[in-house]
Amino acid sequence: MTIVSFTLLYVPYVAHAAVTRPFWLDELFTFYIVTMPDWAGMMDLIQRGPDQNPPLFYALTRLVVSALGESEWAFRLPAMVGYWVFCVTLYAWVRLLGGARAAALAALVTPVLTAAVYYASEARPYGLALGWLGIGLLGWQLTRHPSWQAVGIVGLSTGLSIALALHYLIILPVCLLWAIEGLLAWRQRQLDGRRWIAMFSPLIVLALHSSFLYQQGQQRFWKISLEWKELADFYWWLLGSPAYLGLCAVVGLLTWSSLRRRTIHNRNADVWLISGVGFLCLPLLWMTFLKVTHQAMFQERYLLPTLVGLGGLTAYGLRHLPEHQTRLTTLAIWCLLGIPVSGAAMQPWRLSPPSVAEVMDLPNPDYPVVAAAHLYFPIRYYYPGQFSQLVYVDPKKREPPSVATGIWALQRHPDAPIWLDNDEFFSLWEGNFYFTCHKTYMKHWIGEFERRGYPIVRETPGYIVYEWQRKRM
Repeated sequence: MTIVSFTLLYVPYVAHAAVTRPFWLDELFTFYIVTMPDWAGMMDLIQRGPDQNPPLFYALTRLVVSALGESEWAFRLPAMVGYWVFCVTLYAWVRLLGGARAAALAALVTPVLTAAVYYASEARPYGLALGWLGIGLLGWQLTRHPSWQAVGIVGLSTGLSIALALHYLIILPVCLLWAIEGLLAWRQRQLDGRRWIAMFSPLIVLALHSSFLYQQGQQRFWKISLEWKELADFYWWLLGSPAYLGLCAVVGLLTWSSLRRRTIHNRNADVWLISGVGFLCLPLLWMTFLKVTHQAMFQERYLLPTLVGLGGLTAYGLRHLPEHQTRLTTLAIWCLLGIPVSGAAMQPWRLSPPSVAEVMDLPNPDYPVVAAAHLYFPIRYYYPGQFSQLVYVDPKKREPPSVATGIWALQRHPDAPIWLDNDEFFSLWEGNFYFTCHKTYMKHWIGEFERRGYPIVRETPGYIVYEWQRKRM
């Protein structure tokens, strides 16, 4: 009944976001890749286009969309299902570890109470990859139960391999599992060869994707700098939602009260704690690696497996509750989940198109508005034929569509919008123009415009619009 009740709350909550939220830039990349006229064109766009993900996600999404139509929720359905599977596998994992019902329930709802639930309704591979990672994690634990070891080996190998075939950076939690298994084997003085073989099977997936990795590796990652502050920002983003803080308060109070009781021994305590702490520290380990190697691929969506540690450690505080506390705790957890669900259910179930406040009614209507890609592509998709003054200018020189790579490769799609390179734009326009800067992704541009003293003509929560003055160039 726990899983059924959770599903009845999860589906309307996540489905509401899937139906009402417009596509953003990366989701539109998914759209253009998946809706290429033929499979060959789709595979070519995966290899040479702006997205650097394996083909499995796009193939699955293409099958779903071909059956259900090209709606926002159809593109997001794989993520919705995958994220639900992830929540359920966390529940089962905690139960296998010996956690009480309230502890498993806390693990079940943690991914939904955090800000990471956004990725349960995004047309990207992260939610689906989490689901298969959860299956691998469950299989990993089942291998420790003699009667279920064969099933566990299959689940471990299949789950990790398919998760990696959905997103390459699943290699991060896979490597972490190797480290945790090595530490546990050392502590227990026991090595399970079949488990290790299953854990290394995802390397076969990397070998099979070598040609994709080579082609995609030719493109430079869009982000060029990395600050330690981003690590604190990630943890605050993950932990700072009011619903999850409420859950932490419940767990904290009950953990404090349990310190006065005799502790019940749990033979899986080592696995539980080491796994929880390890996965919770995954962003710190990745940040350290990136700093040492001078890379900048630190993004919240790449670190969603941290939810394994968060859910596991949240549940650990409730692992052994007396019966009278279990009932009250369970009721409190269901109430915490019901609050955001009821809030979403009361909102209209209709699509909210993207904002155009950044480009409407600017002071000089004759000026072109050079829009950031995050603004240009959604507006062109949802407002076709409107805002004729809106243009996108890419610094990379235009290539013929047949050989273009990166974002220019999207022009092989028959319905993709048209944009210009720098030389084309400046040959067509010699006067001043407006330039929109995304506050998060274009900080270097904002700094440069402030240094040059370009005037701000409009500011919204996500963008700053400057007047680019040619005389100051």
